[in-house]
Amino acid sequence: MTAFDRDTLIQVALTPDDAVRAPADLGDEIHRAVQATAQRRRPFDLSRFNWPARSSPAFVALLLMLLLVLLVGSLILLSRLPSPPSRLTTYHGGPERTGVMPGPGPQGDPVIDWEAQRNGALPFTIMPVVADGRVFVADDSGTTGALDETTGDELWRASVGSPIRASPVLVGGYVIVGSDFGDVVALRATDGAEVWRFSASGRVSASLIAVDQTVYVGSEDGALHALAVASGEEIWSISTGGSINRGPAISDGVIYVGARGGLLSAIDAINRMTLWSVELGDGDVGTPAVAGEAVYVARGIESTTESPHDLVALDVDDGSELWTFASPSGQQVLPGAVGDDLVYAVSEDGNVYALDPGTGAVAWSHATDARIGSLASLVDGVLYVSSTDGTVRALDAATGRLRWSVRLRGEPTMPAVINGRVVVGTTLGQVVAIAGTEDVP
Repeated sequence: MTAFDRDTLIQVALTPDDAVRAPADLGDEIHRAVQATAQRRRPFDLSRFNWPARSSPAFVALLLMLLLVLLVGSLILLSRLPSPPSRLTTYHGGPERTGVMPGPGPQGDPVIDWEAQRNGALPFTIMPVVADGRVFVADDSGTTGALDETTGDELWRASVGSPIRASPVLVGGYVIVGSDFGDVVALRATDGAEVWRFSASGRVSASLIAVDQTVYVGSEDGALHALAVASGEEIWSISTGGSINRGPAISDGVIYVGARGGLLSAIDAINRMTLWSVELGDGDVGTPAVAGEAVYVARGIESTTESPHDLVALDVDDGSELWTFASPSGQQVLPGAVGDDLVYAVSEDGNVYALDPGTGAVAWSHATDARIGSLASLVDGVLYVSSTDGTVRALDAATGRLRWSVRLRGEPTMPAVINGRVVVGTTLGQVVAIAGTEDVP
């Protein structure tokens, strides 16, 4: 069959015979049949309520306004619902160690909300951590415990067998602590039951840190250990050239860790390699704080030589020095906290210094008249500082003006600021929660 023949057949099939004629009323019959079919009826006909079938522009505008009112009302209702409690799982606020806390802080005049006594002292290197309505604390008697965040009542306690001098970390439903015997112990957060134990070759006195289900442990055996949170199995370890007794920081997959003898290293956590190392002089290197393009770190800690005891800002890419800040007296300076506009340094000379993050120039200073040995906390424009005279202070972060102060017995740790409270431990073994008069019934 040719293409012409095929086209001819198609044309004949599609051309009706002249004798074939549809009834004149066929269209009307089809319309009546469609109207009588139930499946074709509208499920919701506004005309049944005497509303216009074809809405006018005014009606549409009214309907849209009603919908908008309902939407705004729903948003207001949702905004008034209580938000879930915040979590504070890591020493100095988070993996970057900037001191920025989840907050909020106390509102109104400060009052002691509750106090709880522990078995041993909480030195300045241990900060309480808070999550799920519980405050988790470790002390130098080797005891870890959970307290009710609202009342301070003890929920459980567990001993790991040797003194604890490093702040624990909360991750994966575990409270993980290090000890003087070199053990790293994971305790179940709900009841304190031991889940796993890892043994390093040296004392663990550096605060722990965890990211992506991996906990990083600095040990005085000179190695940084990466452990699986679920099992405690060692994933890798890398030598840092000296014992580690100050906590590491991590940002964008890079771990910044200092070692005794003055070496600060940047380690790629994924590729398990050292990116760069810089010599900062004699003594210990403090816990770094990482923000933006800079890492802030104290050097010369506990040095017996004439090496500087200052704060150094280094480039995160290569460790090159950006600027340094030394206290007028030459006493030790630590990176207290890092905000959006200022870097806050605390010093054993008793002063808090607010520094320009680009140059290190002093924007303001505040004298506490007592030595400051712990790091500071920052939230909602307020800087919280503990000093060795037993005082916790709240300073205006923009000006340094004192907002309030509370005197405690013993030397307080770095403040944990969360859910309307400031929680600190003390060298006398107390855990104290400071609230505001607007927060306490």
